[in-house]
Amino acid sequence: MIRLRDLFLVVTAFGGIVFGVMVPGWDKIGSPLVLYALMAILFLTFLDLDFKILFKLGRDQILEVAIWSAIKLMVLPILLWGLARLTVSEWALPALLLGGASAGVLAPFFASLLGSDVHRPIQIVVVTSLLIPLTLPVLVEVFLGHQLTIPFSDMFRLLCLMIFVPLAALPIARRLVPQVLDQVRRARFPLLLALIFLCNAGVFAPFSAFLRSHVGQALAALGLSSAVALISTAVGLAMGHLGGRLLNGATGAIILTFVNSMLIIVFASHFFGPRAPLLSAAYTFPFFFMIFPLRWAVRRLNAGADERKAVSPRT
Repeated sequence: MIRLRDLFLVVTAFGGIVFGVMVPGWDKIGSPLVLYALMAILFLTFLDLDFKILFKLGRDQILEVAIWSAIKLMVLPILLWGLARLTVSEWALPALLLGGASAGVLAPFFASLLGSDVHRPIQIVVVTSLLIPLTLPVLVEVFLGHQLTIPFSDMFRLLCLMIFVPLAALPIARRLVPQVLDQVRRARFPLLLALIFLCNAGVFAPFSAFLRSHVGQALAALGLSSAVALISTAVGLAMGHLGGRLLNGATGAIILTFVNSMLIIVFASHFFGPRAPLLSAAYTFPFFFMIFPLRWAVRRLNAGADERKAVSPRT
């Protein structure tokens, strides 16, 4: 079931969009704060991640993490871009950006909630978070470089700033102000809500005139984001089936579905028009509702694994 906190998060995310679109002049106040708000969000969400876990991987585990990371950062965004290019070409860039998002820090939580392995999603979150400053600009340059005049270095620099400043601040805070960090951890959820509201309001305020006159674009974004979520889940389950014992389909579906869309919202708003951040913002809805089909899928996978274990001793 969806928790009350999740509903608060969805309402807050879309409330921020509505506030930014409807309040005149908010772009002058809120937009300059967006980058700092996102870095604060990432700092809060990285609090419980242990990056040392990468040094505890065996050979088979390294291969699985590498394959899922490659699928998440390269294969899936290219697939989504191709499908969008064939069907709704104006949404191809937003689909590429959303598909190229790193695995979200909530992925391990959802893995635990769904009864799946938790350790592999944590490792994939760490790897994809470290690699996205390189992989996302490369995707944009390769597939859209002939249409855009945005320098690769600008995109790379912004993503590095958003990812590595919060990461660098973590060990410093743990060493210098551990008591303050404990208090921040206890107040993390309301702080996240306030920052997400501020971030979304600042991102969409400059596009307020466009969104007020193109309500259909918001509805289209909801439909397309739901399609992205379903395709992402299907790819994870399919790759798990094709990968045999090497790849866990539940892990794949979870890390491909529960992504860091907030990072893409801010990144896209800096370089592209309103559709790109709008699609990633709309993904907040399927992000939480996908727990229902995933719960069914994970139960089927676990039941199949139990049956194979029961049969193997007899054969």
